[in-house]
Amino acid sequence: MHYVYTTLLLNYINFHVSNAKIYNEEEGLRPVYSMHAKLGEAPFVVLVDSIYKKCTGTIISHLWVMTTASCVQDADYKIRENISVIAGILDYENKENFTTKQEHNVVETIVYPLYKDLTYVNALTLLKVNHSFKFNNVVQPASLQPSNWIKHKEDRIKCQFFGFGDRDYTFHDPLLKIVNVEVKHTTRSCPCTKRYQWENVLCLSYKGDVNLCQADLGGPIFCKRELIGIGLRLHNKSNCIIYTKPNEQCGKSSTMSLFTYVCPFLSWIHNQTKSLDPLNFPDCDTSKSTQHNVFPAIHYVFICILIEIN
Repeated sequence: MHYVYTTLLLNYINFHVSNAKIYNEEEGLRPVYSMHAKLGEAPFVVLVDSIYKKCTGTIISHLWVMTTASCVQDADYKIRENISVIAGILDYENKENFTTKQEHNVVETIVYPLYKDLTYVNALTLLKVNHSFKFNNVVQPASLQPSNWIKHKEDRIKCQFFGFGDRDYTFHDPLLKIVNVEVKHTTRSCPCTKRYQWENVLCLSYKGDVNLCQADLGGPIFCKRELIGIGLRLHNKSNCIIYTKPNEQCGKSSTMSLFTYVCPFLSWIHNQTKSLDPLNFPDCDTSKSTQHNVFPAIHYVFICILIEIN
């Protein structure tokens, strides 16, 4: 009798595991359930374009766009020139077909001062364009002052990611995509990160990881219509190797994505752009120094030294 029950249980497990849409055993892929955006569905998303690479960005005011540092650097980590930002499009290979297109040149690039090239941590980057965006139903700024930011708790919060990246390393797709995701921001929720980095990063639940391809980098995560994260990097979840060419690895079951948590950087964003209301900054539920000081890592080390002395 026990043998029968065991056999039935094993057959049940084998059936559901073999039909579970988590892995593609032949290609080692983890499918991402994305949908193509419609015009006006993501008015805050822009393409960050240069001769070197393409990325995604987010409009935060008439003159400013937010993205990630690797999108504006060359192979030697130097800031590139001749970068443009394109709003009001859904397909970067056929952008001229969109009468709603607004294309502007970047005249100023500001990378967060504690950005580290090799780890990509603290990579938040601001781009100032040469002409103001004309806001309409397909081009709009993102909300950066939410009333309900993620807290340090175990709950996973349902959100959406937006990006121009390929579906995976085997399937090129130049269209803007929307992916439903579950965001985590808890202690040790992001493998391959250091303790002092936990306050500034977000991760996704493993089964719902978007697996950032190249053009996804800099793409926003929105929760309840409010911007909370920016696509940062793709790395191997076992050995923590960071992929500088994510298009060769994205979508593989061995990879995972990491995102910058925007909230701790709001004061810095305001100081650079003067586009936010500092009186309404939310509680990020992190170290107060991270929210109001551009040197959170230094402050963290200082606290550790004091504790050690005492």
